[in-house]
Amino acid sequence: MKFKIAHGASIHIGCKFLCAQHFELGETSTINQNCYIDNRGGISIGANVNIASRCALITADHLIDSPSFEGRNRPITIKDYSFLGYGVTVLGGVLIENGCVIGANSLVHKSTVPYHLYAGNPAKKLKARNQDLNYTTTYRRLFH
Repeated sequence: MKFKIAHGASIHIGCKFLCAQHFELGETSTINQNCYIDNRGGISIGANVNIASRCALITADHLIDSPSFEGRNRPITIKDYSFLGYGVTVLGGVLIENGCVIGANSLVHKSTVPYHLYAGNPAKKLKARNQDLNYTTTYRRLFH
């Protein structure tokens, strides 16, 4: 595998990756159980990011108006201190800026602005978030 996984980062059981490259996970970031990671177009996740269970990061799709229905790959970037709630879907070409929170079961198809809460299908900007974030998302096992 050609993944870049930083110190203190964790990927939980049941996560499915679609290729063995084009993936970076920042320091102390966590991807929780049963996430679908389509990293064919490239995925970069910053530090202190928490991705809840059953999220989908989808970098590949098709050009629906093309006569040949050709495929395309577009990267996803999730910057530091962001949080994706349970069941969030992020589509290719999206940049989730620093400090964003995405509500459970939201569909993110456009890039965000920093330090805001988004929710819905499609996700819409709801309110600003504190910009003075200073925490570590170090994963601690519930059972040892």
